Amino acid sequence: LDRFSLPALSKFTLCLYKQHRHFNPIIGQVAHIVDMKLDSIQDVRILSVLMVGISDVISQSFRDRLLHKAEQLLEEENEGHFNYARRMLQFLQNVKLKYHPLLEKCNRIFLKSASRLDIHSISNIFGLYEQLGFDNAEFRLLANQILSETIDDYYHPETFAKLFFALGPMAGSRVRERLLVTAAYMAEEFSSHQVLVILKTMKKMKCRNSHLLEKMASVLHKHLESYHVLQLVKLTQYLTGLRCRNLELFAKLKMLLLGYLKSSVIPADTAAIIRVLAMLPSFQVEEMITNKAAAVLPQCSLHHLNCIATALVKWNHHDQLHWQNSSELCAKLLQKLNDCGFERLQKTNSLNLLLEELTHVNGEWFEEVLNEETVAMCQRLIDQITWTNVSPLSFFLKKTNHRCPALFDRIASVTVENTDKVLELFFL
Repeated sequence: LDRFSLPALSKFTLCLYKQHRHFNPIIGQVAHIVDMKLDSIQDVRILSVLMVGISDVISQSFRDRLLHKAEQLLEEENEGHFNYARRMLQFLQNVKLKYHPLLEKCNRIFLKSASRLDIHSISNIFGLYEQLGFDNAEFRLLANQILSETIDDYYHPETFAKLFFALGPMAGSRVRERLLVTAAYMAEEFSSHQVLVILKTMKKMKCRNSHLLEKMASVLHKHLESYHVLQLVKLTQYLTGLRCRNLELFAKLKMLLLGYLKSSVIPADTAAIIRVLAMLPSFQVEEMITNKAAAVLPQCSLHHLNCIATALVKWNHHDQLHWQNSSELCAKLLQKLNDCGFERLQKTNSLNLLLEELTHVNGEWFEEVLNEETVAMCQRLIDQITWTNVSPLSFFLKKTNHRCPALFDRIASVTVENTDKVLELFFL
């Protein structure tokens, strides 16, 4: 590998990436070579390929060096950098980082490359923007104009599903109605993935078109067993969010989800399945579910504990009115879950790890059971507050609406001492 030229190294890395060998030891060697030669790389095409290829094995400091290098080499005025900008978005998605300076630069390149935008690139860009939590009104307007003018060209299921995903959420009433009618007409031709795309977009559009929903539900029967567990979880969220009334479909979903739950050994999967089971209509909690939950509780993060608690609170409230036995099961498990939450907090010795776990935690259970204890733990770890974590800590405290003068003073002090660094990190 050391003898490879940079162009050859990028081609080799791309081959490995396409074979999904993201964690192959050779990728680690490639990353080391890129680290050593980064200052000498002046071709943004080579850099963009290497960045995506090594994105799963790099450190945070190396990631930041790559981002600054990408900013230097990407040229806003060069339409030829369109595909390199798309790769930069893919890199940001791979490392799960919303870095505004590079996002804005990529977006400006897309706006100046209208001639290169088609249904495939637009849907790809929108998908990456969605995962990165980024939005831009100018790009949406440009995409809307391009897609609306060519709406009659998309009669193949694959391209139409991309059109529906990209255009549906921002379409006017006339175009929206055409999309819904065409989707219903094509329903039988959609693949399992395309059905998920249509339902996800309908949920985003807050569209409860009963005819299209019935068509999708009908088609789903032949696809259900081809979905893996997390796809079934998402599917359940889409259908319940759209208020689907197909009880036969929900019965099949329940059977499949329970099957996956019985064999699940991953706490994250177990928590996700239990949470969506509680979304199913008229679902009575079973002892197998509480036993499975109890088995993984000690391994669960605060986020996963919160997922299970959300389901248990819902079942406990419903079952108190209908089934006394299952209500008792929920109550006992909730107590154990509370104990696991407290224990996990008490064992915490890293503010950064705690804040990472709290990112997606919210809801009734956390607010009633762990809110005050978590703020108290943050106060015990007050010496670990630095310019790198004042932003997520401030966000958490704002979300809890909990007043803690000692923490506020420390956050203010650190921010004043490191204003430039905090502002730079805010854009990362």
